[in-house]
Amino acid sequence: SHTPIELKSDDASGVANIFYRIDGGDWRHYTGPFTIPGPEGPHKVEYYAIDAYGNREEVQSAVLWKDDSPPVTQPSVPGS
Repeated sequence: SHTPIELKSDDASGVANIFYRIDGGDWRHYTGPFTIPGPEGPHKVEYYAIDAYGNREEVQSAVLWKDDSPPVTQPSVPGS
């Protein structure tokens, strides 16, 4: 999918870093929106943030569905 995935975090002390990984791959430093590589279907995105004091949150996750197929339109003529 060409849909960009954006991660946001908020903390009173400030957010120092956000890290994420896709489908159990290597952890990556989040620097801005990213897209999900690979085939269509479900993909697990895991992520966590570290605040300005070095406190790390628990890993969060979401399953996102990648769909690169264009829509299909079929004409429908009532009464025929």
